[in-house]
Amino acid sequence: MSAQTVSGGNPGPPPSLLSRLPSLAASLLRLATFPWKRTIQDVGPVRLTHRRIYILPTPRGWAFMFTLVLMLVGALNYAVSLGFLFIFLLGGIFHAALMQSYRQLRAVQVVCGDEPETFAGDVANFVPVITNTDGDVPLHCKIEVDGARQEVVVAPRSTMHALLAVPTTARGRVLLGRMTISSSYPLGLWRAWSYLHFPVAAWVYPKPELVSPPLPMRGVGDGDGFALGTGNDEFTGLRRYVPGDTLRQISWKALARGAGLYSKDFAGGSRGRCVLDWDRLPRHLDIEARLSRLSAWILSAERTKIDYTLDLPGYSAPAANGPEHRARCMRALAEFRIERR
Repeated sequence: MSAQTVSGGNPGPPPSLLSRLPSLAASLLRLATFPWKRTIQDVGPVRLTHRRIYILPTPRGWAFMFTLVLMLVGALNYAVSLGFLFIFLLGGIFHAALMQSYRQLRAVQVVCGDEPETFAGDVANFVPVITNTDGDVPLHCKIEVDGARQEVVVAPRSTMHALLAVPTTARGRVLLGRMTISSSYPLGLWRAWSYLHFPVAAWVYPKPELVSPPLPMRGVGDGDGFALGTGNDEFTGLRRYVPGDTLRQISWKALARGAGLYSKDFAGGSRGRCVLDWDRLPRHLDIEARLSRLSAWILSAERTKIDYTLDLPGYSAPAANGPEHRARCMRALAEFRIERR
């Protein structure tokens, strides 16, 4: 009995600090990420509520508050009753501006939009969709990400497409990143803002070669024969010049007449198909130069409605034509890595 009493009265040594470190680290991580919404991935339409809206005075608002404090000190010191009237009146306006700035965002709904496509060095145009679900108050807000911003005004019960032009430098995938939607309306004394994290990324394709050789064609019924040529046998008309058109497609007569830069359009059933093979490209071209030439050839083949194949180290696309085939091939070029060689 005595032994049981002794063992029951001694709860044992307390857990060590080292055993509590993982839980403490997890708590600190949640504390660091939750207020600023840095790791949350938003999927689908996002409706902003009071839990996601932050609000603080702007520099103009801090100056306004400091002025009110000085006025209050002066009114107390000199017992100026009219001063108290102005102080409380301006303080009420300051508080009303707070509520109006918050109201600007409390009824906002945001959809991320589609994944844009662009070429390296150009801008990726992300198009988030902003909906004002409030039936009375128009929405005045600013949407911004790294390197891009736009101010929008959305009428009550209406939707607007914003445009965020994010600059790109290299091919691959460019994440939209953290998007901030904010409003300082109506007086600029308060700034209400919220963070959005949509898992959206732009496809950045290799920059097409400005002046590329003719398309490498393989005629129908030629067996394994391979020849370089345009493969076009029936002239159908002229169209505006597009970067990537070959020199043979340019209408030099129209250019000499001063009509501008046009390209010839061809069609025909015996065109054959275009073979875009990584191993057939000149050896002196580096990785990016090869990808730029393949990109220009894909665009040229699409414009002339020629079926084409794409053979890369680790990737092969059969002969086809059309938007889906173009997207598959261009995305393969965008994600191409040296390790595939």
